[in-house]
Amino acid sequence: MEYLKAFATLLISPLILFLILISISEVLRLGNKNRTSRWLFIVSTVFLFLSSQPLVANLLLFPLEFNEEYKKYALREKAEYDIIYVPACYYSSLGEIAEISRFHECSLQRLTQALIRLVDNPEATVILTGGDFGDDKILFAQKSKALLIRLGADPNKIVEINEGHNTQTEIDAAKDYFNNKRVLVVSSATHGIRLISMIEPYSKKLYFDPVDFNTPGLLYFELFPPSMSAMNAVNRALYEYLAILKYKIFTNELN
Repeated sequence: MEYLKAFATLLISPLILFLILISISEVLRLGNKNRTSRWLFIVSTVFLFLSSQPLVANLLLFPLEFNEEYKKYALREKAEYDIIYVPACYYSSLGEIAEISRFHECSLQRLTQALIRLVDNPEATVILTGGDFGDDKILFAQKSKALLIRLGADPNKIVEINEGHNTQTEIDAAKDYFNNKRVLVVSSATHGIRLISMIEPYSKKLYFDPVDFNTPGLLYFELFPPSMSAMNAVNRALYEYLAILKYKIFTNELN
């Protein structure tokens, strides 16, 4: 399953898709299918150009990061919560670099926001999940807890669950902590639709506190030079849409 996930992640990359289409176009040209080859070349070139535009990235990301449903789960002023749940993002053990640099931007934003919410509500408990994401036996939850403690968090207010290698397995590992509790989930904005669907059945009350936005929610109706950051954003949006579709299929929510 993990190999299939890795293959799908690679396949939805706009650049990889472009290279595949160009390769098919060249094979068609060699097979004297010149007209089909020419049209496929044009389509693939237009696809690559559109994928590199912030407008296209924003159009794809907007329903994920600014979903109307999130308003029902917004953290209102003086709202009370018992649990601050932070799912794992990325951590790198490669090279001789500062510890803070090993945490991906999404990890730092989630953990920093969780710390802010803990300061706002010292009675809450932070739940961290994430096991060994690679081959080096580094436990994400353990590293995350160590960082929060270095930043001043009370160790007694943090629970590390060194389990889970994807969203579903992380929630399975933490769900017992959600029972009859008011849960504040801190995660990337694109992650909200799946997290809400997965956690709400276990919680007494659910709040979603999004961070790590890929778009400001503004649409720029103009052309820009091709941007790799836009292609990365398109790739992230496509990945999340596929993940949502997979979740709904396996939970029979499409029926």
